[in-house]
Amino acid sequence: MEILYTISTNYIKLWIFLLLTLTKLGDNSLILDEDAPKYGYTGTICGIGDMDKDGYTDIIALTEDEIVIRLQSETGVFYNKTTPRNLPTGSAKASCFVGDFNGDTIPDILIVSERDADVFNVTVVFFNDTVKFDFTQKVLNISLYDEPIIVDVNGDGIADVVGFDSANRNLVCFTGGSNFGVESCSGLFSSPSLSGKDSEESLMPKKSFPHIFADFDGDMRADLIFGMKNYNDTLVLVMYVKSEAHNRWILQKNAISRIPSVFDEKNLASPVISDFDADGNLDIAFPVCSDSRCKRIEKFLIWSNKIGSGVSKFQALTSGGEWYYITIDNKETELAGIDDNKDVIFRVGDFNLDGFPDLIAVAKINNGDHPIILENIECSGCENVTRKFEMKTTQRLIEPSDMSVGKVVLAAFFDLKEDGNLDIMVEYMNKNDASIKHDFIKCDDKGDTTFLKVQTHTNVCQKDCPGRKARDFGSGIPWHGACVSYSMTDSWNNLKVSKKCQLSQTNQKTLQGPYVLFGLGRSPNFIDIIKFDGPFNYEYMVKAKPYELPQIVPNSRIVAVPPRKPNNPWYIRLYLTPSRLILQSFIVLAIVCMLLLFSAGILHLRERQQDKREKNSQHQRFFFDAM
Repeated sequence: MEILYTISTNYIKLWIFLLLTLTKLGDNSLILDEDAPKYGYTGTICGIGDMDKDGYTDIIALTEDEIVIRLQSETGVFYNKTTPRNLPTGSAKASCFVGDFNGDTIPDILIVSERDADVFNVTVVFFNDTVKFDFTQKVLNISLYDEPIIVDVNGDGIADVVGFDSANRNLVCFTGGSNFGVESCSGLFSSPSLSGKDSEESLMPKKSFPHIFADFDGDMRADLIFGMKNYNDTLVLVMYVKSEAHNRWILQKNAISRIPSVFDEKNLASPVISDFDADGNLDIAFPVCSDSRCKRIEKFLIWSNKIGSGVSKFQALTSGGEWYYITIDNKETELAGIDDNKDVIFRVGDFNLDGFPDLIAVAKINNGDHPIILENIECSGCENVTRKFEMKTTQRLIEPSDMSVGKVVLAAFFDLKEDGNLDIMVEYMNKNDASIKHDFIKCDDKGDTTFLKVQTHTNVCQKDCPGRKARDFGSGIPWHGACVSYSMTDSWNNLKVSKKCQLSQTNQKTLQGPYVLFGLGRSPNFIDIIKFDGPFNYEYMVKAKPYELPQIVPNSRIVAVPPRKPNNPWYIRLYLTPSRLILQSFIVLAIVCMLLLFSAGILHLRERQQDKREKNSQHQRFFFDAM
């Protein structure tokens, strides 16, 4: 009996070891699905967005002078099933913006193509459905100075376009709706010319600046920040805030202070926006380059408005905020060179899901251009700051074979399969024929980290929307500028807070996903409260307050639909994703139970056999005694 028990126990240990080994191998596998093309997808990444409203982010690719829509499946593979498949752009260099521009809750594509250095043409493709993708086209009768930003300036849930006129550099705005491109919304801005901000100067838009639509005054409503320059080419950030009393965008002259002379950096690259120190306030981070081509990054220049409790909105808009530095470790690492210091170098996302957003760029590693992660880590010895960035040069990402021998041009975070784990989308040049392709580096294994993923839909349609299935919820169109914040207590009884705004930067190929993703680390605690708000139309939503949702479990995906009228409620749908460690534990527990039952069965059978032999021996002994 003891020998049999020992053997059964060893078998159980062996099975558990094999199961955990196989599970771990599956988690660390960075190979794409078998259905994915072995040598990547052809074309340049023009933009991303959910084109068929199935909840999976799709890719709009540019091949020569045509647009191709690739739809993502549940397995993370992209298929070109659109009819017609190709959309003319008229230019080999274009950017694509996804949004609902005519109010029919069907995703459309705004194509911005560069005609000359300071002249951009705008074409909008209106789709009629999400299956065949039949469409009509409309060309705006105005040329822009640079790529516009997609926002919702009037709060009707329909995407609007804001940019600068190529002729006079004045701010121009086009309202989304049935008359898109005809109705101007420039009258909603108090100073559309942006001249005379100070009596001694006029401001001009800064070229290739990714403008910002996010909350910086603490009211959970997105504000507009434009990158401008003065007479001596110095960067000036200009903020517009929507007035609740007048329902217009008012220029706030003192909201953002000028860069102090001690921070006067000449080589500032394009900024990224996130809550880098997780204090509940959004930060604008400018990479400080060592040269005009930005081959090396010395540090980051940060602007933030540290709004504490009890600070009024008036104080937030008159304090000017503060400027400070965040340092970088391994800053001697050389980045891939760019034509000038205006291009977008970094893109943001919480890659390791620890609650502190990281950055991704392209660096020269082993005589080649490859993606590199700048991890946001704690800095105990830093002056006046708590975080710093560290380039993970030793942590080499496992790339597909065709990508690893090619030249990487662009890298961005991308949530394949919408599972809350950020993967990496890469655009690269093929080694053999110098063609441009794009592919993905799958990064599923993030340990037992948890997340919170929120997508706020537009309120144009709340139920039974076109292009949606009966079981689907909301319009399926992400609301530009919708802001989300959360607060919770971690395992060490520390308060964790953070805030993000949906699609806060849309131009210059920042490639932000149509959602908000927070990393929660390894805390098993409930999220205490989640707040939702957006750029409402104050004419109809008088004194609207942020909606609060208490006690939410980690690994949740939330779809929120805001109200159309003051008395209407928010519609919330919650989807839960079990932790990988929990699933593994359940599998191991089930197998252990099965093995224990099997061992008990063997022991019971062996015991019955021994009882039978003992009874037979007793019968034989009784028979011989009788004889």
